[in-house]
Amino acid sequence: MTDSDDFAISRREILLRRIGHGLLLQSGDSASRVLPVKKIAENEYQISFENELTFQSDSLVNTTQRLLAKDPLADDYVVTVLNSDKSGVAYGYAISKNKKDDIVACIGRKQSRTRYMIKIKFKPTRINTVKNEFLIGGLPFLAFVGFIFLRFVKPRRVLPDSQNTGIVALGSMLFDAKNRKPMINGKPIDLTETETRVLRIFASFPNKTWP
Repeated sequence: MTDSDDFAISRREILLRRIGHGLLLQSGDSASRVLPVKKIAENEYQISFENELTFQSDSLVNTTQRLLAKDPLADDYVVTVLNSDKSGVAYGYAISKNKKDDIVACIGRKQSRTRYMIKIKFKPTRINTVKNEFLIGGLPFLAFVGFIFLRFVKPRRVLPDSQNTGIVALGSMLFDAKNRKPMINGKPIDLTETETRVLRIFASFPNKTWP
């Protein structure tokens, strides 16, 4: 997570308070408080109120869409309105970046006055996606590079026509730098440009320690 991402999440919590504030004003309440926003799970928040209120379902939908449009990390989310006594779901809807996937029902209905809690669950953002992709995809490659570096520390064996083919032999592995493919037991393994560049460095400078 970068500083900018951390800032965006803090900004989200302020936007959630503004949603609660807007609902209180629409209910005719300009004095009572929106209670502190709680993060109840990963990517899920809860807005609670000091007093009872009522709201129009379409007003809630419009308010959340207008304010969360300012959140760069809130592309898709589900809103659930619960009675504070947890007796059940009073209202709910889903908003998607792709508008055709929105699920909004019961527009125009006024909800009875009571104590409500609003839960908003966001679809995992690029913060979690990048983190998971690194853990899932990055570590195996680093292990692979480490294996190559430690296993083949002896000087490389250059094939006779390597200047033309760009193929370097590292023990039992052949590395085709031009086509970005190492081959083990005759089976090619696809690499990205960055992975190829790292492997080429290791292959070109055997027995060298890199800081």
